[in-house]
Amino acid sequence: MKMVKDTHISYLNKVMTSYPFNVYDKINGSLQVKKVRKYNEGGPHVYEIDIVFDGVIFARLDNKYSEWLTSEILVTHNISKVKLNKIIRRCTEHAMRNYVDIFGINQWSFIIKKVEWKLKLN
Repeated sequence: MKMVKDTHISYLNKVMTSYPFNVYDKINGSLQVKKVRKYNEGGPHVYEIDIVFDGVIFARLDNKYSEWLTSEILVTHNISKVKLNKIIRRCTEHAMRNYVDIFGINQWSFIIKKVEWKLKLN
């Protein structure tokens, strides 16, 4: 895959990174696009999007009842960051489809590549 750099990508990086949007599902918070990359696979273009999540997630720890958890569970509990990012990626995918459609990206031609969860310690 070859990365494509054009004026559309530079425009998307400027505009999408400055407008966060809210997500309400098993996760509750705001998402902000960190970087957009465009690749050409010989056919239609594929966009890779890096996001930053700032919020809480509704989950269960240690066979207790489910509760809203902040990013400090990464420090206090032995939780796989890969699995946690996969959950955030799945929960934000529908909201991202509506968001990227505003900027002219096909709903099915993007991949959420990297997820960063802002670390908040009390």
